[in-house]
Amino acid sequence: MPSQVPDEQLAQAVLRSAKDGVYPDSEEVITAEVPPTTLPILLQLLDKAREEVKINIRELSRGTAPDIDGWISQAKQLQGDIEESRASARGIVRQSEVGKSLEDQVDDASSKVDLLKGEVSFNETLAETLGRIQRIHQLLHSVQEAALGDRLVDAIVWLENAQKEIGMLRAFENTRIATVLKGKAADLHKAIVETIDDCWNALISMDQSTGRIKIKHEIQRASLVDVHTIVMALTKLGLVNSRINELYQGFDKIILAPRLT
Repeated sequence: MPSQVPDEQLAQAVLRSAKDGVYPDSEEVITAEVPPTTLPILLQLLDKAREEVKINIRELSRGTAPDIDGWISQAKQLQGDIEESRASARGIVRQSEVGKSLEDQVDDASSKVDLLKGEVSFNETLAETLGRIQRIHQLLHSVQEAALGDRLVDAIVWLENAQKEIGMLRAFENTRIATVLKGKAADLHKAIVETIDDCWNALISMDQSTGRIKIKHEIQRASLVDVHTIVMALTKLGLVNSRINELYQGFDKIILAPRLT
């Protein structure tokens, strides 16, 4: 005997079961057979659900801000969206197997499965990117703490790691959060170079008025800084040759030149 339950009600019941795991309260709906006329309505409802997921993703992209805790929270929510998309895809596959007479609808359902798989892949990529942004934020924080404590070699190593992670943002490199992270990395690099130069000038002082160059083995700042550490830091930054050339020029100008004239 044909089902007396309207196609719209049957389609809603199937979608809720596939998406939320909720079974209908009505015994009539539970025992009803799903006729072929229900499948087009179900596909329309799935289209609508898919569009809602896409709208949520676009709103997330437009609303991105340099609030790392917010990004992490959204990453957790995306895991739920991924599972919902997968469940919807499985539901479409089950409906596509209703009967041979529905071959055209099956083809349409298969194409929608492919679309949903694409969305799952996108969501997984976005979740991975949000995890990378969290790591970059933590690395930059470590760079800042190390630089403030005059642990300059550690600060340079962590900054290099952060810059590598920033370089892997790829499709998201032009977003606002990526721009903020790049700017902070650049500011920290500049601050580290300035700190190293201050230490270098304090360790190696040249006084043209007295004709003296004074070299110290170490100086006390936030922590004890020695010549070896500064040379290592300059080497990692690719600046050691320029600083040595400056030292040679100062030696020639202050020590040699006056004695040769």
